[in-house]
Amino acid sequence: MRTILMLVVAWTCLGQQVKTRDLEVVPVERRMALVIGNSNYALGKLKNPVNDAAAMERTLKGLGFVVTTVRDANFRQMRTALNMFAGSLRNGDLAFFYYAGHGLQIKERNFLVPIDFTGESMTDAEFETLAADQVRQRLEESPAKVRILVLDACRNNPFPAASRSGVKGLREMDRAEGTLVAFATGANNVADDNSEESNGLYTKYLMAALQTPGLNHVEVFKRVQAEVKRSSPGGKQNPAYYDNIIGMVVLNGAGGTVNVSTVGPAPELVLPRNEINEEEVYWKECQGQKGAYCEMYLKKFPEGRFSELARLYSKPLEPVAPPKIEAQGLKPGAVSKGGLDGANYVYIPSGRYTMGCSTGDSDCDDNETRRDVTMEKPFWLMQTEVTVAMYNKYRKDTGAKVLDPSPFGGTSFNEGNSDWRIPAVRINWNDARSYCRWAGGRLPTEEEWEYAARAGSNDARYGLVDDVAWYGDNSGRQRLDAKALYEQDKSKYGDKLAAAGAFPHPVGQKQPNTWGLYDMLGNVWEWTESSYNSETKVLRGGGWYVDPRNVRASQRFNFSPSIEDVNIGVRCLRDSL
Repeated sequence: MRTILMLVVAWTCLGQQVKTRDLEVVPVERRMALVIGNSNYALGKLKNPVNDAAAMERTLKGLGFVVTTVRDANFRQMRTALNMFAGSLRNGDLAFFYYAGHGLQIKERNFLVPIDFTGESMTDAEFETLAADQVRQRLEESPAKVRILVLDACRNNPFPAASRSGVKGLREMDRAEGTLVAFATGANNVADDNSEESNGLYTKYLMAALQTPGLNHVEVFKRVQAEVKRSSPGGKQNPAYYDNIIGMVVLNGAGGTVNVSTVGPAPELVLPRNEINEEEVYWKECQGQKGAYCEMYLKKFPEGRFSELARLYSKPLEPVAPPKIEAQGLKPGAVSKGGLDGANYVYIPSGRYTMGCSTGDSDCDDNETRRDVTMEKPFWLMQTEVTVAMYNKYRKDTGAKVLDPSPFGGTSFNEGNSDWRIPAVRINWNDARSYCRWAGGRLPTEEEWEYAARAGSNDARYGLVDDVAWYGDNSGRQRLDAKALYEQDKSKYGDKLAAAGAFPHPVGQKQPNTWGLYDMLGNVWEWTESSYNSETKVLRGGGWYVDPRNVRASQRFNFSPSIEDVNIGVRCLRDSL
């Protein structure tokens, strides 16, 4: 039987139905599922999540899904499973994500807890658990046409981090068109592990509804909602779901045609059973991560199509050649004044390095592919990001627009503050390019940028994140609080915003890298000359209100060249001084 989406549109007049459109059929090519069940927690075992995962695997396979199941997973295993699953999705797929286990709500975000989490602090919880919105975003970035996320993750938990947050259960999540997010219980509530039976209360009724022929996705989750509330002690557990799927997904077409319209029968459901190409999934991970990931590929596919290349990739990478000191006697990190803007430029020697995901970095995205890069010639890079003071010189010389580094508009930050050393922001790519040309240079390519940022290091960062970078957790990511301060006293909002730390910080306050470059990580994203695709340009370095995973040497981001944001600035390169 083929999976279909069925869109039914009706008009009513004076309370009576007068017309129903014919069904619009949108085919879904494959049914793909990732199932995770975590029970064996160090701080308190749960009886049913692993049972739930096994039962959901059987149920979904019976409905024609290709299912990947992970049980009792640590953080790295959960993240790897998510990345591999998302990477396997194709255009037109139906992606089903199911999680059973502990869940936490910290600072209005939901987190799925791996079995190795010990819950020492809320900060640990944010960085050592898998963010539910990261799961959602990862699937929404995939080619899948429809995404269903089911989180049976609201059990009472023993983690100190959760008790200090003062909030029980999970909260509602944003979702894009084509996504449904379902929770085992309502917002800020907890679910029943149903320890007297072999499955959690929610999963018990979810499996029953999924196996009922003819139900569309809305009917499935409404039925589960009603059954769980009816069966829970005192009716306290009231499941919730948030649907942004346009149309209807019939999850079990067994039993023939499903009638959802009074104007004739629905088309027959046809479900393809295309198996996932596991070899391609493993090979993609090998290509992107090298090393141990290629060993995983070879273990599973010793005579596979890509085995010769995998054996080559699995070899330890050759040590990066140390940057050579140039003949003219300049040493890496030598500083000299630049052009019209008066900026300091740092000498970056020629050399070779491995660009992309650092060895052992579990936060890497699929676009951080490792490759060897050679810098044939040395260059000079600004020691800091372009500051307001530098930009004001450019503005007075060229008549360029006035910039404002505050998050909420206005220009008072620049007036009479020519010595401000905060980064100039709200600069689009074209203006950044114009500035660098005026200053006698150009934008760096992303290869040049990452080479300079690493400064000979192979690590994800050139120091501890709090020592080298301004990012969300240490820069006062308090945009709403800062806005409240602004509303209280607009005449003095500059000082108050500064106290809240709610915009970029003055450059040069954090530790530099080995070559003396400041704020290569954090503070503001920096434009590069490089294109990400035909419509966007590459940004590097991370900014003042991002998560720590976005503050890494290999992290890549992209935006339209026309975007102007308080989180985006620029740093220029000169081929010579």
